[in-house]
Amino acid sequence: AFHNGAAGTYRTYCVRLCDGYFWPISFSTTADRFDHDQDQCNSACGSPARLFVHRMPGGGPGTMVTPDGLPYTALK
Repeated sequence: AFHNGAAGTYRTYCVRLCDGYFWPISFSTTADRFDHDQDQCNSACGSPARLFVHRMPGGGPGTMVTPDGLPYTALK
């Protein structure tokens, strides 16, 4: 799990929960901005969606998790 003030930068994605489709929110951001990116995700999607993140550099969509640690691969 991440917490505000965690070191490093992250790429954030908005994941639409009905089908797993995702799109980028921030290319390079810090953990203290996750709430802001979640708000952007919520306002951009008409259906339930969650913010997912991965570390930069070195991560990718296959390694993204929610800020509280749920892996993207665990979605139905």
